[in-house]
Amino acid sequence: MKEKLLKNWGFKILALLLGFVIWFFVANVEDYSISKTITGIPVTLLNQEAITDQNKVFEVTQGNTVNISVQGRRSVVEGLTADDFNATADLSELSITNAVQIEVEPHSSEVRREVSVTVNEGVLMVAIEDSGEEKFPVTVATKGTPQDGYAVINTSSSPTMITITGAASAIKRIASVQAEVDVDEGTGNISVQSKLKLMDSYGEEISQDRLELSADVVRARAYIQKTKEIPITVSTVGNPAEGYAVAGSPGFEPTTVLVAGGESSLRNLTSLQINDIDITDRTASLDTTVDIDDYLPNGITIIDQIKTVDITVPIEKLVEKTMTLRPADIEVIGKKDEYTYRMPVADNEFDITVIGLAADVDGLTASDLNAFIDVSELNSVGSYNIRLKLGELGNAEYASDISNLTVLLNMEQNETEETASSESSTASTSSTDNTASTTED
Repeated sequence: MKEKLLKNWGFKILALLLGFVIWFFVANVEDYSISKTITGIPVTLLNQEAITDQNKVFEVTQGNTVNISVQGRRSVVEGLTADDFNATADLSELSITNAVQIEVEPHSSEVRREVSVTVNEGVLMVAIEDSGEEKFPVTVATKGTPQDGYAVINTSSSPTMITITGAASAIKRIASVQAEVDVDEGTGNISVQSKLKLMDSYGEEISQDRLELSADVVRARAYIQKTKEIPITVSTVGNPAEGYAVAGSPGFEPTTVLVAGGESSLRNLTSLQINDIDITDRTASLDTTVDIDDYLPNGITIIDQIKTVDITVPIEKLVEKTMTLRPADIEVIGKKDEYTYRMPVADNEFDITVIGLAADVDGLTASDLNAFIDVSELNSVGSYNIRLKLGELGNAEYASDISNLTVLLNMEQNETEETASSESSTASTSSTDNTASTTED
């Protein structure tokens, strides 16, 4: 048996070597070396305090992720993904151009032995700037429209202020910090949790990537009440300077206002009264603007965008006009049919002066004075001085004293038919006697 084992031992060793060569050849054909590109490996930043401890902030401008080429045996390389590698950038080693090399290595020590890794464009770059901090009030914006007859009267948030830290340039862009409440079809108060938005001066939202907010979410509230449109009235106090007057009603705009409040408060509110426009001793028209809020009762809120009333009180200088009143302009009332009433022109002319606004005075004539005398108490012929009375002038006044004006009136008996016949007979007899006498002479 031993002889058989040792016989041709050289050939046996040669066969063993040949088998190993064949095995090695076959193994390498099946598990050959390959290269693979793996993309999108996130880069972890190390030693960030090297920047932040200097009161600076940074933003990665290049190299948030990195791509690599891996070479090794197919059986190892084929199954590798981005999750099998760790990419880091040490910010303490930043160059003067704010760049640092990205290092990539496999998580597994076995993979590290089996593959070679080449980093493609393995540079991370950052932009560095000053850090800032600022407090901002939270404003609540509403979305949608309440039901008809209702309006949002106010909004609030809790907290009312937030602190924002981060890149000074980004903070500088912030115009407002907004929470939002949807009030569509609302008829009562609404309270929601709202995520804050940072808005610039153009109404565009600002990214919060480089900023840190003391609160990301706030409690936002919208208060909704019933509305009512009411008229505005304006009145004045005091009087203009002597010789001046208000030339008509005050003009104002707007003439109505939309308000909101509780149902009982609105029910009792019929108008907005602005009743304290002072025109004391003024010699010219008054133009003024008042805040509507100053005249609203407690519990009532203005809804209109226009919060003020523009008021004009026209004031003009008074003018005088003198007119001559003649008998033709004087009416006689209370006359009796049996008398004739005569007013001698020479004794019955009166200069009457009136004063008022030009619009009220310029067009007046003597007939507009409605002058009259009352003769109803006179019962016999004769001459009388009768009190002259003048009518009201509306917006104008009498400047001259009219309290003691009298009219000279002659009152004569009218001839009746019997009186006229008797006078005619008497006149005929007298004529005959005169003729006889003359004849006799």
